[in-house]
Amino acid sequence: MKSHPKSASVISRVILLTGLLGVVLALVPAAPATAQDAPSKKSYDDLMREMYRLHEAKEYKDALRVAQEIHKLRPDDNRAMYNLACLHCLCGDHDEALSWLEKCVEAGFNDVKLLLEDSDLAAVRDTERYKRVVAKLRGDDKKEEPKPAATEETRAPRREGRRPAAETATDAAKKPESTPAAAPKTKLIVKSDYVVSVAEGHDASRAAPLIVALHGSRGNMRKFVDRWAAAAAAQGAVLLAPQGERHVTASEFDWQPGRGSEQRVLEAIGAVMKDYRIDEDRIVLVGFCRGADVAYRLLAENPKKFRGLIATAGIFDQRLRPTIEEKRCEGRRIFIMAGTEDNQWVRETSRLAQDVFRAAGATVKLKELPRTGHAYPKDVSAVQSEALAYVFGV
Repeated sequence: MKSHPKSASVISRVILLTGLLGVVLALVPAAPATAQDAPSKKSYDDLMREMYRLHEAKEYKDALRVAQEIHKLRPDDNRAMYNLACLHCLCGDHDEALSWLEKCVEAGFNDVKLLLEDSDLAAVRDTERYKRVVAKLRGDDKKEEPKPAATEETRAPRREGRRPAAETATDAAKKPESTPAAAPKTKLIVKSDYVVSVAEGHDASRAAPLIVALHGSRGNMRKFVDRWAAAAAAQGAVLLAPQGERHVTASEFDWQPGRGSEQRVLEAIGAVMKDYRIDEDRIVLVGFCRGADVAYRLLAENPKKFRGLIATAGIFDQRLRPTIEEKRCEGRRIFIMAGTEDNQWVRETSRLAQDVFRAAGATVKLKELPRTGHAYPKDVSAVQSEALAYVFGV
C-alpha cells in the first residue's frame, strides 16, 4: 500500500498520489464506523471507509477482518486481494501475505511500481517468493520479449486501478493527429525539457494567453504539443508543453506529482514568459492522465497564477482539499472531462474535484464523454474549443 501523509494507505493505486482508498473515502459521505459494526450489513463503500480508518489507527487485525468482508463482497477484485496481502503482512503473517500477493497477480493485478514501493510489504521484500511475484509481474520469467504497451489513448477499457500507457512516439508518427482544414499553421520551438508552439505570424508585440499542456503517463512533449497546437493557435495563444522529468523509455516520460513536477512546470512557464509577452491573467493549465494530476496540484497551490484548468482523465488527490479550501479559487474556471468507460477512480475523483473546487469559489463544469475510455473523444477539436472557450470565459 502506498504511504499516506502520516501512515500507509490501504489500497493499491497506480499513480502513487495517495492510497486509492483515500480517494474513495473522500467520495463517500462521512458516517461513523466502528470495528464492532457488522460488516456484512454494510455497503462496499462503508467497508472501505472502515478499513481505511482502522489502518490509519494501526489496528491492523481489525482492518484485516474488514478487508476479508470486502473480499467476500468482491471475490474477483484483485485490489481486494492486494489489500489482504498488505494487511496480512502488517499482522505478521508473511506466508499468507505472499499467498495473497500471488493470487492478486493471477487475478490481474499489474502495478509493479506500487508493489516495489509499498511500505506495507517491507517485511517480505527480501523473500524468494516475493521476488518471484515481481519477476512474474515484470515478465522476467518468460523467454519471449514483452509486447509493446498499449497506447495511452487507444487502449480498450481495462481493469480498474491501472493507468494505461501512453502512445509512443513511433505510434504518433504512424498516426499523426488530424487538425481542422482551416487550422492556423504553427511553428515549434524545441528546448531540452519543453516545447513551444505559436501560430505563424504570431504578433510578438501583443500580450497573448498562455496554455500550459501537460502530457499523460508515458507520453512526451512533442506528441502532446501536436494534440493542442491547432486549438491554441485558434485562441491566439502561446502553447507550452513541458516534458515530465521521469524517463520511462527513450521516448516516454512521466510526472511525479508532489515530488518536483510542479516546480519543473513553473520553471518552464518562467522561461517562456521571458521570451514572449504573456497576458498573466490568462494562463491556463491543460492536463491529460498523470498530467491532469499535476495540473490539479498546480492550480490548488497557485490559484492566483492560473486563470483555469482543463483536466481530462485525471485522478484528483483528495489531500489537496485543505489547500484548496485555504487558498480559495474565486474567479478560476475549471473544465473537467471523464470518459463514461474510464475506470471508476477517474470518474469518481473527477466528481470530487468538481465539488471541492466549486466549494472554494471556482466556476466548474464536468463533462462526461459518452462511450469514451481513458482517452480524448473522437470529436477532440470540438471539445477542445468548448473547453478553452469555457476557461477563458469567451
